[in-house]
Amino acid sequence: MLASPSSIDVRLTNRSQSLPNFEGNESHRTGIVGVDTIRLRGVLARRPSSQTWGSFYSSRNGSASTDISRTVQLRKHVMLIVNLRDEVPTAAFEFSVPNYVKGNNLAPSSVTDVMNSTEDLWFEACRFVEWATPFDELEIMRLDATLDFLSPSAATTTSLLDGLRSLDVPYHPPTVSYEHHKELTSVRVGSGKRWKTTIYAKDEEILSRVAKTHDRTEKSRLRSLAIEAEGQVRCEVLTRKAVLKERGIITLADLNTQNIASLHRSFFERAGFGATVGSKRWAAMFKDADEQTKKVLDPAISMLLREANGCPIQASANSLAKYKKIAKLHGLTVADFMPGASTNSVHLDYANALLRTEHSAT
Repeated sequence: MLASPSSIDVRLTNRSQSLPNFEGNESHRTGIVGVDTIRLRGVLARRPSSQTWGSFYSSRNGSASTDISRTVQLRKHVMLIVNLRDEVPTAAFEFSVPNYVKGNNLAPSSVTDVMNSTEDLWFEACRFVEWATPFDELEIMRLDATLDFLSPSAATTTSLLDGLRSLDVPYHPPTVSYEHHKELTSVRVGSGKRWKTTIYAKDEEILSRVAKTHDRTEKSRLRSLAIEAEGQVRCEVLTRKAVLKERGIITLADLNTQNIASLHRSFFERAGFGATVGSKRWAAMFKDADEQTKKVLDPAISMLLREANGCPIQASANSLAKYKKIAKLHGLTVADFMPGASTNSVHLDYANALLRTEHSAT
């Protein structure tokens, strides 16, 4: 469906008088899956005129130069990027929906906010390009679905992150330490080429941005936001076009609250972030076991203890695989053997969006 230029002119004139007002939309709180970043792409009716563009990139072949892409900044620092490599030109833009709507991403945005803000940017882009794709048929290239859990304390959050980063289910997750606080980390599973699931303390993530700005007003704003975000543990699921297509989320019109929630839950579980970590329940388990079970558990526990303390493990690959299988069968992970592990285990209660602590007997 080709968007009519005349109808675009009329609607754009009406919409461009002021910035969008989304204050009446559904507000979000901890425990609701929503959207943060989204990247959208659409086909153009024709190649844009070079007179309207300040930035462009060219490919040179001998004395001939061919434009391959052009960029222009839309409102609120959103960049519109036009791809001219292909015979049919396309344009794309990527933005944080809550940042665009509210000026911060303390809470994810609703589908209503996604639709309204995308439509607003689509219309503004009409100043520079002529779309062949209506705004609600724009193709989703990236979608970040997020859910915030409530943590009782910073120590509990640290225990969770330290435990999860030691797991090997199903991948060994890399970690990123925030420079101002070496003890707290984000834990990530997945490369990001197709999907990536990340867990982190939201207030620490905000504070990590303070050192990156020299503006005193911005520093003050970020510190205030960090205070508001205390106790907020965010699980963020980034998915790319291929994964979204497999789940039937192809265009903006396909997006709804149910499939966003389903997408998030699926990759939360795939990352293994629902595991219980940080207890010494293995001691009671070993004490109460019969002799045959102790014989089976002994090498597995030895492996986990050595791994938790950074000691080399002298065993073949087949033996290690066998010990890991035994440990998994009995619900044991490296986190259970970490130095300083308490008798309290922690886990993310997905249904209630809470970080829970449970006492285990030793």
